[in-house]
Amino acid sequence: MNIEKLNNVELIESQNEHPSANISSLSEDEICILKNIYAGNKSEFTSLAQYTYQHILTSAIAELNNFTRNIEKISIAEMRHFEIIGKILNNSSVDPKFCRYIDNNPNICNYWSSASVSFSSEISDFLNKNIELESAGIKEYLKLKSVTKNDTLEKIVDRILEDEYLHLDFFKKCLES
Repeated sequence: MNIEKLNNVELIESQNEHPSANISSLSEDEICILKNIYAGNKSEFTSLAQYTYQHILTSAIAELNNFTRNIEKISIAEMRHFEIIGKILNNSSVDPKFCRYIDNNPNICNYWSSASVSFSSEISDFLNKNIELESAGIKEYLKLKSVTKNDTLEKIVDRILEDEYLHLDFFKKCLES
């Protein structure tokens, strides 16, 4: 991996606003998928923790200043997604605690753990982990789109997917550099 090329990979960011998270009713399927997206093993919470760690780790490397800024921007975008999903859950009277349901049962919760975060300090390794994480997130959002009949939720998911595809593209380009 060429550090100079890696540092020159540009992050394309969507300029579209996120729709309001003003949803007050969700189906059981939507809730279960959203809880997994929110705080499952490969969730928005995991993404923001992992990318924040990587931002801190690479911030000490002057040759990676642009890359580090881009990782920070992605982490902030993931935090925004996390907040949006949390608000949707809360507005729908679902406790936004950091867990996912086991077997779609809201009475059995698997709490989020930092064990889900990849703490690799090897750049090519953490880029591969980021690609896995973004791909898993995209898969969950597409699953949510396939079950929802809520137009507002679908618009929110479409806007978040816009970011996730851009993040995935960025990490793939970085890995190829």
